[in-house]
Amino acid sequence: QNNLNTNFSSTSRPVKTQTTTKTITVGTGGDFTDLVSAVNEAKKYTSPVTISLISNLQISQDTYINSINGEHIIINFGNFKISNSSSSEIGLFLTASNIGRIQNLNLDNINFIAGLCSKVALVGTINMQNNISNTFSGILFATQSSAICFGSNVEVNINSTTGQNLILAGTGSIISFSSSSTINSTTNSGKLLTVYNAGIIAIHSTAIINKPAGLNL
Repeated sequence: QNNLNTNFSSTSRPVKTQTTTKTITVGTGGDFTDLVSAVNEAKKYTSPVTISLISNLQISQDTYINSINGEHIIINFGNFKISNSSSSEIGLFLTASNIGRIQNLNLDNINFIAGLCSKVALVGTINMQNNISNTFSGILFATQSSAICFGSNVEVNINSTTGQNLILAGTGSIISFSSSSTINSTTNSGKLLTVYNAGIIAIHSTAIINKPAGLNL
């Protein structure tokens, strides 16, 4: 019965059910060549789905994961990353969507923005580097009543050469760091943590922050 397509209603899109965890690969030689197509496929299932990157990816424009009810979806970057292949500012946007968790998020010159009541958990080792001058409010940004939650023992490495905000919670949103989290940055200007418009950043008492003196907390 694995991966059986079953129509539960008179909709145009079938719902896919399975008895084991489904794995979808993204990258060279994988099931899909881009992350959004893989997420759109994963949303069709009702049981756990793991989306695994099997090679580095490049994007040249804003990428949106829109209106996904994906509590059952895990996105695992593994040892790979998504890079900006253009010279312009771009973002990976999670809008009006829930994703169960993203493991080992690794973005090069790409900002991560959760908005419109989105929710996601980040686990493992998070690497975010941005060297492109841009107008985004933050490299890691939760806004419009969204939530970004970091799991226990997560390691966050986040840097920018543009002096922008690194981690920002705004407009009724929350970014929370669980126990034994570590936040590392070598950026020597700008702000590491920023809140505005009823935003909240919650940091567990056992979390560790490593930053140079020039970077405002």
